[in-house]
Amino acid sequence: MKFKYGKEFNPEDIGRKSEWKKKIADYQKDLALVQKPFTTLIQKCPVCDNTKGEIFCKIFDYNYKKCEKCNHIFSTRIVPQQRLEEYYSSLKEIKSSQGEIYLDKNIFFKRVEAIAKPKFEFVIENVKTFPSSKTWIDLGSGPGELIFYANEKGWDATGYEIDVEAVAFAKTLNINIIESKINSNFDFEIFNKANVISLINVLEHVVDPKSFLKKITDFTCAGTYLLMEIPHHPSLSSIVNKIFPDYSNRHIYPPDHLHIFSNESLNNMIQACNLSTEALWYFGQDFSDLFSSLALSNKLSDDPILNEIFKLCNDLQSTIDKKRLSDTILILAQKV
Repeated sequence: MKFKYGKEFNPEDIGRKSEWKKKIADYQKDLALVQKPFTTLIQKCPVCDNTKGEIFCKIFDYNYKKCEKCNHIFSTRIVPQQRLEEYYSSLKEIKSSQGEIYLDKNIFFKRVEAIAKPKFEFVIENVKTFPSSKTWIDLGSGPGELIFYANEKGWDATGYEIDVEAVAFAKTLNINIIESKINSNFDFEIFNKANVISLINVLEHVVDPKSFLKKITDFTCAGTYLLMEIPHHPSLSSIVNKIFPDYSNRHIYPPDHLHIFSNESLNNMIQACNLSTEALWYFGQDFSDLFSSLALSNKLSDDPILNEIFKLCNDLQSTIDKKRLSDTILILAQKV
């Protein structure tokens, strides 16, 4: 297995300044409260079925429990599947706030370079050969940054996305994104033709991520690669969310992120789905989250000393990444 650590990233390059983070957190809190009456309570770990554990943190009046057996962190309040689909389908009164900044062409191309390109290259770096005719399927594509870049590199790439606004945006750039809900009506047979299947920031939004992933791999041929990005614990960002719950706009935040994956819960799913982990990439925005939260909580956004320290985020983040305490893991696995 190969390991990679660190990825330079400046949130402000794609519009994520401290004030933006606070705006998103406030909006996310309102959405969480709107959804709360429709939620159902769960106590059993969705990955290993263990019932024992303790509350790790409380964000926007939603408890997140850490499983005693596999250390998986999960929301004890779950929005029903149909309502989740509505939530991610651009119904304005309940729409998730996270897509707001993505549907901007100037920021889109910055995201292609800063986010999609490194992930595509991670696959190419770790796979020796692909057939001349290469097929890539991306689930939860958003506006299609990864599909755009894969197509540019000669792949037959198709994305599937629930958000109608994101799909419409992708079409303005001639990106092949299909509006779709990945539910029981989805044509899972498409996966047996893919060389790469990517799920970037998808599994944490699914009520039962283990069953969801297994449904995909059951239709996947041996040798196919899966590229998965997930929020990770233990990480500094998990602690930041726990200390500063009112500023949660990523990592642990309801009702969007239902799961934060531990190494144990990730390995549980990998084994259950007959996958072999080929490479892991640890990176994140932990120090950026920490400094933004400190600035917001103390109204120090314009403090010159803090701003100078903020410029060191990539250097400081690198240390966290190498210790495998980053808030994100990118996994390249192969079906066996």
